[in-house]
Amino acid sequence: MKYSSKWILTILIFWPFISIGQNISAIADSGGRSNFFGYEFTAKSSLTGIKSYRVIEENDSISLKLLRVDSDAKADAFIGDRLAIFKSIFEARRVDYPGQYSKVIECPKEFTPEFSSKNIDGGVLSYFVGYANKNKVAGGCTSDQLFYKQFYGLAYCKNKSAVYEIEGFFDLKSDNLTKFISNISCID
Repeated sequence: MKYSSKWILTILIFWPFISIGQNISAIADSGGRSNFFGYEFTAKSSLTGIKSYRVIEENDSISLKLLRVDSDAKADAFIGDRLAIFKSIFEARRVDYPGQYSKVIECPKEFTPEFSSKNIDGGVLSYFVGYANKNKVAGGCTSDQLFYKQFYGLAYCKNKSAVYEIEGFFDLKSDNLTKFISNISCID
């Protein structure tokens, strides 16, 4: 039986959650509300054992996953894998049927997310800031597709043995994304 490339890509994307799942446990209380980075999040149910939270305020929405890791090496591997997967979305790809006018598909540089990494209180934050379409999907690659500023990042809080996986969508005209990034900290 042959596997299609879509199935292989799906397995590659979700493999970090499957393979690390035995060594990662949720660290937040079940149900209710919790405050992170200046926002009040509502807990979402999860079948994977990984705690998920979400907040929606006006035109902004942020999703957060909390993971406990038992070593720096596992945290670094998880973060590296997730960032590589996100970055790969925007790399130039050969088209299935190259023609006279196109040999590759790629997002123009002005729309490609910018990567940053910085030390935060109690840990390290690595993240991309780019654009998303009206369906809140990363990868708005033309000006008519841009509806949100998009944030995808991972914060490793060594003092809590925790990794925060964060995805946010912010109004194009507001400065809420800048404020949000400055509020990310490993100190309560």
